[in-house]
Amino acid sequence: MATNRFASIGVPRHATVVAYLALTVALSGAAYAAGNIGSKDIIDGSIQSVDLKDGAAVRGVDVVDNSLTGADVDEGTLIGIPHKLLMDRHSADGTVVTLGTIAAWTLKGKCYPHGDQGSIFLDIYANGPGEEQVGADIADAAQYRTFASGAFLAKGQDKLVLTAGAGENLTGREWGTIWLRSGNTIVQVDFHALVDGSGQECLLYGTMTRV
Repeated sequence: MATNRFASIGVPRHATVVAYLALTVALSGAAYAAGNIGSKDIIDGSIQSVDLKDGAAVRGVDVVDNSLTGADVDEGTLIGIPHKLLMDRHSADGTVVTLGTIAAWTLKGKCYPHGDQGSIFLDIYANGPGEEQVGADIADAAQYRTFASGAFLAKGQDKLVLTAGAGENLTGREWGTIWLRSGNTIVQVDFHALVDGSGQECLLYGTMTRV
């Protein structure tokens, strides 16, 4: 009887050789593909948080320079970046509007008539934890004076921190700084307010900056 001499010395059979060859090609192809995957090769939303190691930080080297925009960043957490404040109310209807939000605080404003003498007022409210301090200069037709105050804030409640007013057919201006603080977090608000009694309108502009 003829014997298979190759089997006795451990020479792989044809099927085994083909299987190893196929595995090698598959692995090399996968390695090539992994090294050449681009953003166009990934289905939107297919990569989830479970694909990242828990607790692993995304570092600067992991992100293309200047590829992140404001929509990708909570700007309220950034330090030293001013945020614009603008309130331009051409109607003193008493509507409360949001001026801006930064860190844990939101500033709001309200323009409304006061009394029956044509006076108009602009109120500024702060909503957030901690405390507020205000320093301002006030000028109107009657006088020029300096104003300072401070108070504790309650998160979830609107606290009146500043009022500017003017009589009928008069103009009042107020400018200064509001400081909001909770622990080591501080926000500086620089503002200029104009109240126009003749036009029955209020204007406020400035910046909010986490410092």
